[in-house]
Amino acid sequence: MPEENSAFDLVVIGGGPGGYSAAIRAAQLGIKTALVEKDKVGGTCLHWGCIPTKVLLHSVDLYTRFLRAKEFGITADKVEINYAQLHRRKEAVVTRLFQGVQFLLKKNRVDVFQGEGQLISPNTVLIKKNGTDIHRVTAKNVILATGSVPSIPKNITHDSKYVLTSNDILLREEIPKSIVIAGGGAVGAEFAHLFNILGTKVTILEFFGDILPAEDKEVGSTLQKIFKRRGI
Repeated sequence: MPEENSAFDLVVIGGGPGGYSAAIRAAQLGIKTALVEKDKVGGTCLHWGCIPTKVLLHSVDLYTRFLRAKEFGITADKVEINYAQLHRRKEAVVTRLFQGVQFLLKKNRVDVFQGEGQLISPNTVLIKKNGTDIHRVTAKNVILATGSVPSIPKNITHDSKYVLTSNDILLREEIPKSIVIAGGGAVGAEFAHLFNILGTKVTILEFFGDILPAEDKEVGSTLQKIFKRRGI
């Protein structure tokens, strides 16, 4: 049986950027607030998306600049990529920012519940962990900020070894020799750019005519031409 009810003015389900920002601001305004997160506060953006990918992209950007050092009158011999070190730096940056989010939640007195939140009535959230009901909270208001997860087609076997999600690829400490990216949206294009610079043979599969189909057509077609010139 779940633990006894806890009453709040606001419960936020989901601890990503939208969820934790809402929870912190509400608490700052004097609203008794709880946050329910099944994994780590910070969400996809901090742990699997925006932050780790930008750390890696910044590193490869520096690498490409060093390769052109002679153009600027600078001698830089034996410029090499140490991908394991890039990976460690990425993890260090994510950890530091994760601790920062935890600190802000604690500082602003947001009660954080670790588990999966299930809205069982308009004002009641059941919190589960490993399939077991562990707590029940009530609130005058509930914010759903449940975020996103990688989409895996039903007819494809996801083994995290040969068939990977965008989350899986961030855990690998070696550079793949070749990679096929299913989807030429923002996430796919980022990884294509990253691994192409790292020397990986990259192929993008995109259902629509150009990559970045959600952006202006001119943007997608221009980037596609650039990628083709780079051998993608």
